[in-house]
Amino acid sequence: MNIARNYLNTIVGEGNMPAILARTRNAEELITGSKPTVGEAIAGLPEGSPVNALQNIVAKTSGGPSADFGNRLLQQKAALTAAEEARSAVTTPMREAALEAANAGGVRSEAILSHIDEMSIKPGDRASDVVQKTLGAVRAKIAALTGESGVVNAQDLYTVRKEVGNTIQTFSKETANWDKRLTSKLEREIQLGIDEAIEKAGGKGWKAYLAEFSSRSKAIEADEARRLLAGADVQPTNLAGGLNVSEQTRPHTPNLLSRPAMVLNFILKGMSKNVEPKVDAALSRILLDPSQFTAEMSKLPPKTRIEVERLLQRGNLLQGAAAATNQP
Repeated sequence: MNIARNYLNTIVGEGNMPAILARTRNAEELITGSKPTVGEAIAGLPEGSPVNALQNIVAKTSGGPSADFGNRLLQQKAALTAAEEARSAVTTPMREAALEAANAGGVRSEAILSHIDEMSIKPGDRASDVVQKTLGAVRAKIAALTGESGVVNAQDLYTVRKEVGNTIQTFSKETANWDKRLTSKLEREIQLGIDEAIEKAGGKGWKAYLAEFSSRSKAIEADEARRLLAGADVQPTNLAGGLNVSEQTRPHTPNLLSRPAMVLNFILKGMSKNVEPKVDAALSRILLDPSQFTAEMSKLPPKTRIEVERLLQRGNLLQGAAAATNQP
């Protein structure tokens, strides 16, 4: 664990560690059961780039770590599915009850069509091909669904509302014009006109349904976004020694052509190979748990490097044995 902690301190830099710890200390499950990795907890943080780079390496390491990260991903996906099912279980009855009440009162399309007409002549929007084509398509669809009495089925309106985003996307691609701020505002304004008509018709509980669905959706979307962002570093970091942490952090004697130094380096290198699986396992545990990362990295760095003089003294003790081994 000391080697793992020391290596993390080295690649991050002591000055950058506080920003990372601020994130890992406050890491939370955005949806129940979807525990974030350290990389996900610090997603988008420039100081965290070395940690993300190391996590990508550790997550692909055989002998246990890759399975650990694979299991975490399965747990996160299961939590996501459970959250979506819970959202549906809670909000579907709310939606159906509100739409049934609106149909009982009769949703008139006149107010919705007038709302769309007002949007189409607004300065700025009236010059946008995406806006005009979207509004025209939505208006035509609602008009076609309206009966002779001027009433439109609330379930049909819900479908139109749900598919507004797809309509906007279609015309954005057609006109090669995708302005996220404009299209988001356009979608929201069209939906507001539909929402008002449903509420006015007696669709009691419709806005409560929308608020509940939105709240649960934001948590689900934030969880997915955090996972995606963790795989796209703000500034990628190249870790030259990340595949062999114990070799990079082990003490090295001077590069001398003396038998004691050569023998000792050989022994230390062999020791690092035996230590590497344990270091990988330690890094896996730390990087899978933001709270453990916080606890470990909040400690004062231990003295992990032994002074070269002491190693050379040990090497001198081995000189006789090495010389005897190489005698003819």
